[in-house]
Amino acid sequence: MGPVLDAIKESLQHIKLIYEPTLPSFNKDTKQTSDSRETTVQDFISSFFPPTWAVKNGLIYSINSSSREIDCVLLAPNHPPLKTPKREIILAEGVFAAIEIKPDISVLTPDSEFHRGLMQIKSVKELDRE
Repeated sequence: MGPVLDAIKESLQHIKLIYEPTLPSFNKDTKQTSDSRETTVQDFISSFFPPTWAVKNGLIYSINSSSREIDCVLLAPNHPPLKTPKREIILAEGVFAAIEIKPDISVLTPDSEFHRGLMQIKSVKELDRE
């Protein structure tokens, strides 16, 4: 188990580096900062699953509704590619895990990032799945 735990530790060191405070010149560039953080977590998750598993982001669709935008969705190997020229479709039945990535969860008010993340995950839990 030593190499596996050490691999996790090395990966977490990389994530820690990515999550350091944003330099002042880039404080207004929240889109690229959040994208890089999401990609880092997606890469971390995918590095511990076989290549038959996929990590995506986006809406998750059920037969009659969809979730809010989800940062990191782990798809089981049986999930079909479902690509159109405009988008990739994520079906609720093929979702193994849904992860929201928030930079600061220390504030617990109803309009905080923490609360918003909970609502995004709740939208996944509310989807009808067979």
